[in-house]
Amino acid sequence: MLLRDVLTHAVKLYGDKVASIDSDVQYTYHQTSERIYRLAAGLLSLGLQPGDNIAILANNSHRYLETYFVTDIAGMPLSPLNTRLAASEFEFILNDGEVKALILGAEFVDMYNNFKAGTPDLHHVITLNCEVEGGVQYEDLIANNAPLSHSVREWSETDMLNLCYTGGTTGLPKGVMLSQRAIVSNAEHAIINMGLGEFDTWLHVAPMFHLADAWACYAVTMVGATHVFIPGFAPQAALEAIEKHRVTKTIMVPTMINFLVNFPGVSSYD
Repeated sequence: MLLRDVLTHAVKLYGDKVASIDSDVQYTYHQTSERIYRLAAGLLSLGLQPGDNIAILANNSHRYLETYFVTDIAGMPLSPLNTRLAASEFEFILNDGEVKALILGAEFVDMYNNFKAGTPDLHHVITLNCEVEGGVQYEDLIANNAPLSHSVREWSETDMLNLCYTGGTTGLPKGVMLSQRAIVSNAEHAIINMGLGEFDTWLHVAPMFHLADAWACYAVTMVGATHVFIPGFAPQAALEAIEKHRVTKTIMVPTMINFLVNFPGVSSYD
């Protein structure tokens, strides 16, 4: 099974079901899939080729989910970037990973301006609700391109799909190569262990660049559950989202849980 099969399966069984809720924006699985296939066409329209590496530097959103899935369809391995790094670290990762295109969130435009001079092989910047010199809007790539009919790359299960940079307390980040097989099988194991099903609603509150939450993009889609997004963790925003969207499952580290249970007025939230 490849990542494209996860998306195709979700559309086949749950096409009219709500796939993602991001503030006031909602998309069904049919709509989400079409956006992903249009985005893939848009990336290719820029002159990018299957096998080129792309990256994303952004907060949580439905577009982050779409970016994780476009990798297979456009044939372009993805590096999800840690939003907490310094400009010099971004510069190293983008050069080391031979990244040709960056999907950039509005919150990180100033950071991008600090490292862009040192990344000469970064040829394209795709912006999320912001503008940079020479950049192209993410939504324009979707609106202005017909959806592809299929993935443009014949993937093997052992091909690298994600290049995730990580590091210890010293030295430069290291690129960890995650294959199609690793990502899909991990999602299958998570479904079994967590009992995920189509009636679940998952809150993306942990950072989506981190593997603590990234696996949920695949596993939640695999069972046709609903994704809910908030840009990042804040106690009140998390409580409001859980109550409003009837969230059934999420993942948090102990510090986040501590903030929630000790939040003033927590007992007034369902």
